[in-house]
Amino acid sequence: MRLSSSLVGFTLASVALICVAPSCSSGGDAGGGDPGGDASSDTSVEAGAGCDGCTPAPPSDVGKACTTDADCESVCAGGKCTAPSHADGKVSPSLGETDVDCGGMVPDGNGAPAVACATGRTCAAGTDCASKFCGVDKKCEPRKAGRKDGDETDVDCGGTADPDTKLVPARCGDELGCLADGDCKSTLCNTTLKVCVVGRSCKGIVGGATAGINTCGKRETSDPTKVHESCCRSLPLPATPSVRLDKYEVTSGRMRQFIESVGPNLRKWANDEIAAATPTGMRLANDIPVTLRDLLPASATPNEPLNLLVQVGALAMDTRLPGVEGSQGCFNNATDAFGANTYWWDQATLVAHFVTHAPRKFTKEQYDEKSMNCGAYWMYAAFCAWDGGRLPTPAEVQQAWGTTTYPWGTATYTLPTNPGPGLNTHELTANYFNNNWSSTGRNFYHFPDGPDAADEAGEIAAPGRFVMDATMVKSNGESWMDLGANLMEVTHYNTEYVPKDFCDFAITKAAGDVPTAACQAAGHPNDPLFYGVLRKTNMPVSRWTGGSWEGHQQFTFDPTKEPWFVKVTDAKAYNLAVQTQYGKTGVRCAR
Repeated sequence: MRLSSSLVGFTLASVALICVAPSCSSGGDAGGGDPGGDASSDTSVEAGAGCDGCTPAPPSDVGKACTTDADCESVCAGGKCTAPSHADGKVSPSLGETDVDCGGMVPDGNGAPAVACATGRTCAAGTDCASKFCGVDKKCEPRKAGRKDGDETDVDCGGTADPDTKLVPARCGDELGCLADGDCKSTLCNTTLKVCVVGRSCKGIVGGATAGINTCGKRETSDPTKVHESCCRSLPLPATPSVRLDKYEVTSGRMRQFIESVGPNLRKWANDEIAAATPTGMRLANDIPVTLRDLLPASATPNEPLNLLVQVGALAMDTRLPGVEGSQGCFNNATDAFGANTYWWDQATLVAHFVTHAPRKFTKEQYDEKSMNCGAYWMYAAFCAWDGGRLPTPAEVQQAWGTTTYPWGTATYTLPTNPGPGLNTHELTANYFNNNWSSTGRNFYHFPDGPDAADEAGEIAAPGRFVMDATMVKSNGESWMDLGANLMEVTHYNTEYVPKDFCDFAITKAAGDVPTAACQAAGHPNDPLFYGVLRKTNMPVSRWTGGSWEGHQQFTFDPTKEPWFVKVTDAKAYNLAVQTQYGKTGVRCAR
């Protein structure tokens, strides 16, 4: 090889290419120790290289002739030095050890992993230490408050006991880091996001799902400027801080986690939980009176009475309520009322139940992000119980709502009902009066697409998208979202009003079902001669709070006349029988 003229006459020795020992005090230590220093890595040995890739690791003297252990990096046996290990009672530089049998990142010849050094032992980097922090004196520091030490999964929480004090760190709160359920106060770790969540539905039990689980907050999932968090975030109430009210409405994705985890026979599951007096069972018994428990679905079999599909909104069971609108926005077909239900079923399943059913317009994930609607009261109650909560009372919702007419703090409705079309101007208002009335130019929000003859679900937002619908009342600096609009919300049942019996029009009569005159659907839009099946008499009612994307301020649009939230004893309040399913009503849980 021909050398450059500038190098002719030089030998390697004369160029003085001599490696110098690095200080191993890089400021880039992930453990937070060793401030300042040179630009070398803090790990003195990694894959045989030195701190900066220049100084090689000291070679092992295995096989060298020896007389005593002092002659060897490790120990002398049979006149020869043996391979160093992490259990030979010596500092093994070739393994990167910084103190006796600890430090470094290199497994020994038997594959044993490196051992972290205890407090006070010599270190070169935070990674050498059990606490993950190496002090400026090159000694491993103990765990300290205010930082994430050792195997803690977040600051001062999660992980195992402190090796020095033997004290186990506190368990981590909502949205803090975790690796396993045991790291969390809630005992629920979303292992996709590695954060603690308060609700079982946000753990992502089924398939590691994220839609409707980690997608609540500002702007759509596809928007790079989105600010999202767990849909199970729950905030302490101001007057009763031991009770938390969920920040967001329940999404269809969270309901899907429940149904796919428990299975279609919710009736048996609920009865078993109640009989065993589990915490879930006690919450179920509180929210679902004994007279209603046999109304929970027992299967998803087509045309079976009270089957699972109709109970989560593929059709309304008692189609007389709230009025005589047929499907109440819970059945997607161009020949019926516009459907707006957000719980997705595949087309084959829908056709097996209903023969004719318009294909769903969006993807399952897009529906799953949206607030859940069209469920029967007991389905919402069952979900909240499984999720670790319960249905809120009207008084608990009132705490979050505040004393003003509207939850964002005004006495009259001051937000624009049509700020303009598009996916940005909706952030100037609440999702109120947003139905597709072309004559008035409304429909200012629709995602991922606008309505058609059979599907209006695009006008229902995922929780948190309408940033103006945030309560003036704060909890630790945070507001509850969508309490005023998007969907009206059910609360814990009461017996103050008993408006109707439960007549099931979802299927034709089955064996043993006897049509009664009480359930004749006079003027029913599907068939004026059709008889429903009487399921129950004297149903309790649920108080519906707030307004919806379609309006619903006491069924009138007069923002100066009545507040959305009125006293539960007010006859003008939405007190509707618990079997009522509606495309403009959803739920949030209390805990």
